[in-house]
Amino acid sequence: MKDLAMISYLTNKLGPLYQTKLYKLLFYIDFLYYKYHNSSITWCTYYKLPYWPVPLAIKTKVDCVIANSDIEDSEIKKAIWEYKKYLNINKTEDSNKYTIFWTFHEEKLLTQDEISVINYVIEKIGSLWTSRIVSKSHAEKAYTMTTMFQPIFYGLSDSLNI
Repeated sequence: MKDLAMISYLTNKLGPLYQTKLYKLLFYIDFLYYKYHNSSITWCTYYKLPYWPVPLAIKTKVDCVIANSDIEDSEIKKAIWEYKKYLNINKTEDSNKYTIFWTFHEEKLLTQDEISVINYVIEKIGSLWTSRIVSKSHAEKAYTMTTMFQPIFYGLSDSLNI
């Protein structure tokens, strides 16, 4: 539920977000939180993909909601139902892009330390265009030192440039 709370907090502060920007903000928040607290907020595994470090578990749920997939596995179905219940996805003029807005409103699940890190990331990069955040995240050692399609090691958070 921390992932929903964090995404809700971000979209309530910044408005609807493209998936690319959302995943990059989550990357910075989780890795920066790990840098200072030796723990992640979501504990999602982020993978190095060509356009982003991506929290695969969150992306999979969002993609399933977008595709409105009929999932057989009851645990996956339950997790996706939680996302469907609070997810507001709007297709943009470019039919390959979606903006995401969350109506979860359970930010109380976040600690004050977590909110402080989220606010710091919002302050530093929240107003940047998606393309600027892409460039910034691709210059990070955590991204450059990871092999394509492999998990990004949280231990690389010490090198974050934010």
